[in-house]
Amino acid sequence: MRPIRFAFAITAALALACNTLLPRAAPTPTVAPTEAVAPTPAVPPTAAATPTLARPSDLYIGPGDVAVHPDTGIYSGDRVSFEVFPRDGANIGLENFPVAMYWGETQLAFGPAERYGLGGRLQATFAWVWDTAGLAGPQTITVVLDPQGEIRSGDEIKDNNTLTFTVNVLPRNELPVAQREAEWITAESDCCAFNYITGSAAERDIETIRSTAESAIAFVEEKLGREQAGKMAFNFIDRLLGHGGFASDSVTITYIDRDYAGGGLETVFRHEAAHILNRQGGGQRPSLIEEGMATYIAGGHFKEEPFEPRMVGVLALDRYIPLAQLADNFYASQHEIGYLEGAALIEYLVAEYGWDQFTVLLGAFQRAGSESAMLDGGLRVAYNKSLSTIESEWLDHLRAQPLDERWKNDAAFTIAYYDTVRRYQQAFDSSAHFLTAWVPDIARAVREDITADYDRHPSAPQNVALETMLIEVDRAIEAADFATAARYLASVNAVIASGGSFDSDALAADYLQLTLAALDAGYEPQRIHLESDSATVAASPPEQAAALVEITLTRVDGVWRVN
Repeated sequence: MRPIRFAFAITAALALACNTLLPRAAPTPTVAPTEAVAPTPAVPPTAAATPTLARPSDLYIGPGDVAVHPDTGIYSGDRVSFEVFPRDGANIGLENFPVAMYWGETQLAFGPAERYGLGGRLQATFAWVWDTAGLAGPQTITVVLDPQGEIRSGDEIKDNNTLTFTVNVLPRNELPVAQREAEWITAESDCCAFNYITGSAAERDIETIRSTAESAIAFVEEKLGREQAGKMAFNFIDRLLGHGGFASDSVTITYIDRDYAGGGLETVFRHEAAHILNRQGGGQRPSLIEEGMATYIAGGHFKEEPFEPRMVGVLALDRYIPLAQLADNFYASQHEIGYLEGAALIEYLVAEYGWDQFTVLLGAFQRAGSESAMLDGGLRVAYNKSLSTIESEWLDHLRAQPLDERWKNDAAFTIAYYDTVRRYQQAFDSSAHFLTAWVPDIARAVREDITADYDRHPSAPQNVALETMLIEVDRAIEAADFATAARYLASVNAVIASGGSFDSDALAADYLQLTLAALDAGYEPQRIHLESDSATVAASPPEQAAALVEITLTRVDGVWRVN
């Protein structure tokens, strides 16, 4: 075994405001016998029908309708949060009614149930309302919907408004040392302030983070001809949320070794800096232009990439989203296609009409009834052409370009890869999925030194195995090894479709056995590269979560063993 002296850590891309397809037949890429490679859907096994109870026809709450955070277990001393998901059985749009929570006889919280997040889920959100210091063992929690009976219609049966459940508070000393002692600390550079958690990959690599931020932000300042007004604030977290980041008053970025959503640190810094410097100029823009501009300036979305050849590939795949439709539903559209279309459109406008005229467009947008109408109005001012005319001319230009199979396949597999990442999150880490992501006020978390929500994450052997497989997909796409990408995507989707069973797929079974063998030897895998009967694993040694060593395993008589 030898120490690894470089970071595997990545960052992921811009914001939680990203799209995924809702659960459906899992698309499993396959490799054609020619050079053309494209993802094709595979229908998961049909589940046997099971009897279901009739759903109440009024407001109600039932088992499973409360999420408790941190969601990997509650330990004495944790500050606990709750998400309560009332059910509007009558489907009449109930919202803004009160919800109360109790620990025993003590009221913990009282607040409204509202539409929340990009998914518009009805929920009451109570962040850090229960301090478990000094507690141990089972604790009784009760939730009451509309406790004063204010709802006149749609809540006729009061007996189903209450849910009582138990939270088991575990001893603090059962937490890993790094998580038990974790705290927020801050470092600064000329451009930025960086908040990060002790014992994390970000603490290990803070000097790399500083230098990368400085060069990335200088790059964006030069490209935009504008300097930042003040220091940018970045928070580096030790768990993946969405695609790896979100923006509020500061920018929060995932920085972990087992980053199964890929991406590059330089790219995400450029993207975020472009957003911040653009906003300094004031005004409003359609999301298609705002996100497309940041992607264009960064030179890519998750990685540096050629926009036009990939866009030609999207057309060949018949995945193009009409611009008016995309503008009006940007964050609800397929994420990778939306960001690529935005960047490629801007690249075309700059090439065709020049940068100066594009800056006219940036200042030409006015409020309108829809974002497509706003985009149309701005294009008419800047170019004296409608949205439909610009789009038609752009599509004619794209169709005149030669199709490069490498970039067509890159686009196809990138789409399939990130759809699979989001499908994995829906199935095995719902707090990470962008529609349901748990992202409590990070400024308050830093200020009050609350780390658990941004540090802990599911890390069962099954999670580790699937996440390391997704990392191999990303590496294969980057290397244009689409046959390997297809094989790994098919394997991951097979496990997801089966509800988490690794038995039916040989590759997935190998990854689970490799994970278990490494864990049994005291190492947590961060990356696993499998070659027939041997595997190289980048792993964290016992009680050293941010350290990395390389170990090798060999299959002997059908059993994986650490060398």
